[in-house]
Amino acid sequence: MPPNTRDDEIRQPSVPTMDRMGKRRWLYPDRRKGANASKRKTTAFGLIVFYLVAPWLQWNGTPLLRFDVIEKKGFLFGQILHLSDAALIAPVLAAFALLLFFATSIKGRIWCSYGCPQTVFVEWLIRPIEELTEGSAHHRRRMDAGPLTILRMTRKAIKHILFLVVSSIVANTFLSFFFGPARIATWMVSPPQEHPVAFLVMSAVMLGFYLDLAWFREQFCAFLCPYARFQSVIIDHDTPTVVYDSVRGDPRGQARKSAVAPEKKFGDCIDCQLCVRVCPTGIDIRNGLQLECIMCARCIDACDMVMTNLGRPKALIKIASQNEISGQMRVPFWKRPKTLAYGAALVLMTSAGLVRVLSRNALDVTILRAPGAPYTQMPDGRFGNLFIIHATNNTAQPILLNFKIKSPDGAELLCAQCQVKIEATNDLRVSAVIMFEQKLANKVITILNSSTGDEATSVLIGPN
Repeated sequence: MPPNTRDDEIRQPSVPTMDRMGKRRWLYPDRRKGANASKRKTTAFGLIVFYLVAPWLQWNGTPLLRFDVIEKKGFLFGQILHLSDAALIAPVLAAFALLLFFATSIKGRIWCSYGCPQTVFVEWLIRPIEELTEGSAHHRRRMDAGPLTILRMTRKAIKHILFLVVSSIVANTFLSFFFGPARIATWMVSPPQEHPVAFLVMSAVMLGFYLDLAWFREQFCAFLCPYARFQSVIIDHDTPTVVYDSVRGDPRGQARKSAVAPEKKFGDCIDCQLCVRVCPTGIDIRNGLQLECIMCARCIDACDMVMTNLGRPKALIKIASQNEISGQMRVPFWKRPKTLAYGAALVLMTSAGLVRVLSRNALDVTILRAPGAPYTQMPDGRFGNLFIIHATNNTAQPILLNFKIKSPDGAELLCAQCQVKIEATNDLRVSAVIMFEQKLANKVITILNSSTGDEATSVLIGPN
C-alpha cells in the first residue's frame, strides 16, 4: 500500500446505500420520462387499484381472495380452503414460487420492476409525495444538506403526515385480506378500548409499513429481499437483464472532441452519470449486473434521452442477455435446460393443484371416534359406539345433511342432528351412537349422506 494513501480511499462501500464508513447514504433518484416509465406507471396504478378493491370483491358469493384468521378459512377465486386443506395449499404456493422462477429465467427480474409491492408503493406513492412536498431530487438533496429552517421542518412534517395516511390505508387494506374489510372498518371507527387487541395489531402493522416505506425503502432490496439472492442462481447468460453495452460505450469520454487531444477516440458514453442519478437503488449499471438492480429500466430511459439529444443511436443501456452483448445469438428458452426444468416443475405443480381442486367433494364427511370407553353394552344386549360425524361444506350454498347407515345390515344410527342443514362454507360436528349386535364387532361401518351421496367409514368396536 502506498504510504500516503488515505484509509477512506481504500475502504469501498459494500452497497450503494452506505458510505465508506458504513453509514446510511440517502438516495435522491431523479425522475425521467420514457417508454419504460410509462409502462411501469400504468401497471403500478392498475395493481394499486386491484390491491385496494380486492378485499371487497366476490366470486360466486365468496370473497375473491382472503385468508380469514377469525373463521379459519381461506377463499381463493371461488375455492374454499379449510385447515384440513394443506394438501391443496402446498402445491398452490409451490406453483406460485415456480412461476416466479420460470418468469425470471425468461424475462429477468420482471417481478421486481413491475409487480413487487415494495417497488410499486415506494416508486409510485411515496416518491411522488416527496416530489409534491419537497420538490425535485436536486432540490431535496440541497435542502437536506442545508440548515434546518422553519420551511424545511414544515415540509418534512407535511410529508410524513401524508406518509402516515398512505401507510394507514395500505396497512388496513392488507389486514382486510385476513380479517375482512367490514370487520376492519368496524374496528377503525370503534374506540380503541372496545377492541384493544385489534387496535394494537392495526397500529403495529401501520407502523411497520410506515417505517418500511418512509425510511427503509431501497434497503429492503439490498439487505432483506431473498429474491435478489436467488437471482444469480435463476438467471444465466441467455436471460435478459438491464445491461450497459461496454463495447459501444467505452472508453467513456465527452460529448465533443477534446481540444487537448482531438485524435483520441471515445465511445458513445459521455460519463454524464445520469444513469446513476436516476437509479432508485443507487447502483452504476455500467459496473455490470448487481443484486440491487430491480430492472426498473430508469437508466435506459435516461440514457436514451441523452443519446437522442446527442444525435446518437439509442440502446446504449438496454435489456439484453450477456450473450447478445458479446455478439452471440440468444438461445431460446425452450432450448435451455434450466428454464425447461422450471417450466416442467411448474406444469407438474399446477397439474397437482388442479387435480386436487377438481377432485374435491362439495361435502367432506369424516367419522371421528369420540373419546372415552371404546364401546358400551346396552340393556338389550347390543353394543354402542359413540362417534362424531364431521361434515365440511366446501361450497357457497347450504347443503342438507341426511345421514343413514349404508352397511352393514343390522346396525342402527341414533343422533339428534342426522337431518340438518349445514350453511355455506361452514363445518358441523354431529354426535351419533351406532347400535349393533356382537356379530358385527370389528366390521366396517359406512355412513351415507343420502342427499349428496358422500360416504365415510370407520370400524365398529365390541368385545372379541
